[in-house]
Amino acid sequence: MFLINVSFSCFSLNVRGIRDITKRKAIFLFCKGEKNNFFLLQETHSCPEDEKFWINQWGDKIIFDHGTTKSAGLAILFYNSPGKLLTSKFSVLDLNGHHTFLEAITTWFMTKCLIDILLVSNAVPTPPLTEFCGSLDLLDPWRFKYPNTKQYSWFKPNDTIKYRTDLWLISASMRNFVSECSMSAAPLTDHSLQFCVMLISLSMSWMWLSTVYL
Repeated sequence: MFLINVSFSCFSLNVRGIRDITKRKAIFLFCKGEKNNFFLLQETHSCPEDEKFWINQWGDKIIFDHGTTKSAGLAILFYNSPGKLLTSKFSVLDLNGHHTFLEAITTWFMTKCLIDILLVSNAVPTPPLTEFCGSLDLLDPWRFKYPNTKQYSWFKPNDTIKYRTDLWLISASMRNFVSECSMSAAPLTDHSLQFCVMLISLSMSWMWLSTVYL
């Protein structure tokens, strides 16, 4: 038996609706240009009838959680991922909502599953969010890496109001697996791109495998 290190990268972006075919094509091309393995999109404004066409347009696997044609909606896009999607070895959760929503689901998640990686969008830091993180032993890897840096993930066009409303949260046990965590500008939205790279060691024996367990 031996260990190999498998690196996979993912990013998150609040796209503020991609029903418009031109905007959706631009966002998909932007995602592919980033050359990551997983893309967590919020505010997609998708509905079940969109799935087949959007998957064909993307050209790879998409997992949807629909909202309405006017609001909400989540999607996880896969792109040249280094393995197969199997039963959970560790859990990745993508949430879009304000602290009242997070507070309401805390008990459910504590009883139903353990969270290893959580992406939260549109969540202004508040005591309920702090309690949510504490109850599930979740850490902010970006803040851990940049303890004295001021950077914002949402802003008004005139730059008069800005917040860090989008963030990765990880379990304490996963902290050492994060090799990179950053944010940068993205097109056609007022939210910043959230980027995270994980380096995971997998146990191998008898045959060569390259599966990342999610």
